[in-house]
Order: sequence, then structure tokens, then C-alpha cells
Amino acid sequence: MAGRPEAKAKGLGRGLQMKPIKKTVSMNKLELEYSQHLERMKKAGHIIDWRFNSLRFKLGSGAWYKPDFFVIYKDRFELHETKGFMREAANVRLKVAAELYPWFNWVVIRRARGRFTFEGEVVNPK
Repeated sequence: MAGRPEAKAKGLGRGLQMKPIKKTVSMNKLELEYSQHLERMKKAGHIIDWRFNSLRFKLGSGAWYKPDFFVIYKDRFELHETKGFMREAANVRLKVAAELYPWFNWVVIRRARGRFTFEGEVVNPK
């Protein structure tokens, strides 16, 4: 590991890379409104906490999926994807991610008439 003393000093093995932290992504209008909804749910005690764009799942060679929200309940974890309109490619990535990582509840959130609606669990393929 010549030429990378910082990696050697931190005990990183071969094939591991230290990557800079990427700039945070800003929310679109729907995501912002849903984050405010999640904050109200948190204050009411319905959820423990939530994070925006905090997890990334590898789907295959060079393909990744990053759900909008990671929501923590007392008894489970859910991944929420907010969509005003879902293209076919996004739908396929979501379903592939849910099949590869069945330990989470995967939920699509839509807004209709000013209210958020759960489209149900996308998958729990068990």
C-alpha cells in the first residue's frame, strides 16, 4: 500500500477505498412535505426516528438503489419511496431491491388530495 499511508495507518485492507463524503442531496417539494409529516409522527410517538437518503443498496454490477426515507418504528424498519409519478425503470429497481433485501418493509408513498397514502408494502417476497 505504498503511496497510501493514510489507508495503512487506518488498517484498511486490499480492495477497500476511502471515499470523500458526497454533498447532501436537497429534497424536492414532495419529499420536503413528507419529511414534515414524519416529524409530526415522531413528535406524536408513532415512529422513533427517520433519515433522508441515508442508505444505498447494491442491485448488481454498477446498479444501486437509494430509497428516499429510512423510517424507524419500535418494532421494524421501513424504507419509504415518495413518488408523484413512478416510471417503469424506478418501479423495477424498487422491486429488485425489495427482493434482494427482504429484511425491510418497502413502501411507496403517494400524495392524493393533500394526504399521504401508503401504496402498501411493495414486497416482502417471503
